[in-house]
Amino acid sequence: MVAAAVTAGTSRVYGSYWDRAVQQWGQRRIDEPTPSEVRQLVEHVKAHGVARRDARGGRCAGEHLVATLRCPYRHTEDDGFIEAADNPARTQGR
Repeated sequence: MVAAAVTAGTSRVYGSYWDRAVQQWGQRRIDEPTPSEVRQLVEHVKAHGVARRDARGGRCAGEHLVATLRCPYRHTEDDGFIEAADNPARTQGR
């Protein structure tokens, strides 16, 4: 699990977003979700995020989800399980 490879602070910040990804894709291998599925999850998080007084229509929640997903995918790339071109989180948010 990637949570063991990051600091406690990173795990705390990313934890709720990792939970959402696991709820969505939990039984799938990490190389199975596609870039379009990542975009769909971002839109879902934006639409269903907690509305705060300073909210920007879920934009921050979507950005945080992308940053969160990049972490395990970066580790997966670094460990040679996927190629950079196969990383569905790499091109999100650009």
